[in-house]
Amino acid sequence: MIYENGDVYEGQWHFGKRSGYGVLTKRNGDHFEGHWVNDLREGQGSYFFAEKNKIFVGEWVNDMPKTGVYSEVEDSSAPKKRSKETYEDAYTLPEIPPIGLAAPTGVLQKALEEVKKDRTLYRARFVPLYELYNDDELEELLKEFKTASNSKNAVNFTNLVALLHQMGI
Repeated sequence: MIYENGDVYEGQWHFGKRSGYGVLTKRNGDHFEGHWVNDLREGQGSYFFAEKNKIFVGEWVNDMPKTGVYSEVEDSSAPKKRSKETYEDAYTLPEIPPIGLAAPTGVLQKALEEVKKDRTLYRARFVPLYELYNDDELEELLKEFKTASNSKNAVNFTNLVALLHQMGI
């Protein structure tokens, strides 16, 4: 789909809205690649900021980056930018001890898990099942549904609550 402003979207659609995996390339060179739900970025995705030469990779919620990694993209073929000259006065700053996150990978992993857990029901409501689950998981869901529905193709509320609880939702 080519938009009037020159942006281009290539990807999956559902009921006339971007939904599933897709790539949006903006006229200014920015580029998003990842998942869409209901015409909004939702789930895993990466956004490249062309002018800044930076990229965000992580989880998106309701069209906004929620948690992930934002970093500079190194391009060895790009011309080196000259830094502006700076002038220093006689004052020197006292040494500041470096600070850092003790377990950055663990913190990021926990944040990603929390976002995914918080958004599970929303994403399940709008994303086709074959995109959320692999074949084995779909088979297990079908088996659990048949058990909960007593093979009647319907699940009563009590059984549904028990089924969701058993699945950890």
